[in-house]
Amino acid sequence: MKYAVVLCAVVVVLARVWSGVGQNPIPHRPPRGFVYPLGNNCNAPVEVTVFVDLICPESKQAWPAFKKVADYYNSGSAVQVSLETITFPLPYHRASFPAAQASYILRFLKGAASYMWFDYIFEHQSKYYNDAILNTKQSEIHTMLAKDIAASTGVAMSDILTHFEDLDSSREEEIVMWKYACSRTVSGTPFVFINGVRVDFWTSWTLDDWRRVIDPLLEPEI
Repeated sequence: MKYAVVLCAVVVVLARVWSGVGQNPIPHRPPRGFVYPLGNNCNAPVEVTVFVDLICPESKQAWPAFKKVADYYNSGSAVQVSLETITFPLPYHRASFPAAQASYILRFLKGAASYMWFDYIFEHQSKYYNDAILNTKQSEIHTMLAKDIAASTGVAMSDILTHFEDLDSSREEEIVMWKYACSRTVSGTPFVFINGVRVDFWTSWTLDDWRRVIDPLLEPEI
């Protein structure tokens, strides 16, 4: 009997230790990616959340339609659909994490330019493919990213490079958001949620395809 009691005690202790180790970090505020249109606080009737890897070809293919959706539904005075972009760097794309971290660096320095950066890096994505940077040092990748951010947003390269440090808050932000994405069952890119529900779609979808999903959500409830 005493052995059973001891065994139960051990199980309880291990369970407590495991729960502490396995707990995802709780953000200081609700997780929030990069919201478009600028100034929208995701209070639209329909919220579209997209998880993208900036070096993922499939994310690049889907990106123009995501932007068209946001522009189409926000051409009037009222914001009908908000677009929230969350960077989710895939581990098998070497430049993905620093590219995602660069997005948070840019948000700190010039938040209004985030989508300018996304458009630019998707257009020039191939220069960051694994084969293209096979013999490139990590510090050189940081310089490449800083140069591209400067070209697309006007933020000085030196201002970007000073933040590519392990202890910089931009790195911690990306790590927390990556773990948040995992907790939402995100396992690849692009992933899309509409009003919190995952949507199955093809990266070749056009604005018309997305309208067939979104338009019914904007109709008055009976």
